[in-house]
Amino acid sequence: MSVIRHRFRFGANLISHGDPGQIRDEVRRAEDCGVDVVVVPDHLGVGSPFPVMLAAASVSSHIRVGSFVLTTGFYSPRLLARDIATADRLTDGRVEIGLGAGYVQQEYEAAGVPFLSPAGRVRQLADALDALRGLLSSPQHWPRPVQSPVPIMIAGKGDKILKLAAEQADIVAISDAKTREELAERVAYVRQAATERADAPELNLGIFDVAIDRTPDLGLMRVYRPGDSDDQLRASPTLLHGSKAELVERVIALREELGISYVTYMGADPRGAKDFHALIAALR
Repeated sequence: MSVIRHRFRFGANLISHGDPGQIRDEVRRAEDCGVDVVVVPDHLGVGSPFPVMLAAASVSSHIRVGSFVLTTGFYSPRLLARDIATADRLTDGRVEIGLGAGYVQQEYEAAGVPFLSPAGRVRQLADALDALRGLLSSPQHWPRPVQSPVPIMIAGKGDKILKLAAEQADIVAISDAKTREELAERVAYVRQAATERADAPELNLGIFDVAIDRTPDLGLMRVYRPGDSDDQLRASPTLLHGSKAELVERVIALREELGISYVTYMGADPRGAKDFHALIAALR
């Protein structure tokens, strides 16, 4: 499959404990700087995804809101379909739902939810996706979402989850690529797995820091890759650092060469957010 180039979209991660002022300030700042989608994580110890999404959506009349990503094993598909449809109605059709197989065993244990094998969690995700698609598209399901369909993103890195995403998701988020070569290989795998589709999924890449003319912050990356050296972390395509012109060139290359057009800033460092906003302005 040839490279399909969607238009650029930019997402910003919102980590909140439910502070209305913080949500209002971050969403307004993101909107002013051209962010298309505000996304929220799904972890114990931070705000519940759907209330934070709705609070974020209430600040703006057009910015989209989503999850990045729900731990699918925490939810009953039927109850999740109800929440998705309700949120889509309350935001006038601005919801995007990210789903993942889950990876933090301690959170499963704290929630009293079985932590299955990696293959078992992918099967759980596939079953939930199938149920959600059926429920949200059924005329008998109430409440009815505004969007038909509600966009669904699947995030992951391994063959099984990326194959599922390539075949069935609207958006594929490729997680934790350590090198540009590994990212290109994962993109090629997704494109090959999506050859039977009539359309092409949008491709997303999460960025841990955006550092224009400064030393990048490696702290968040070390959480996921504690054994890697600083040089290995700095070489990852999930970190953008250099001059503004270099970063613009690099993001354009992601789209033109790999088809990755949706970029999400995952960090919480205000410096990274400021540099991400400057990068968006340059790309616009």
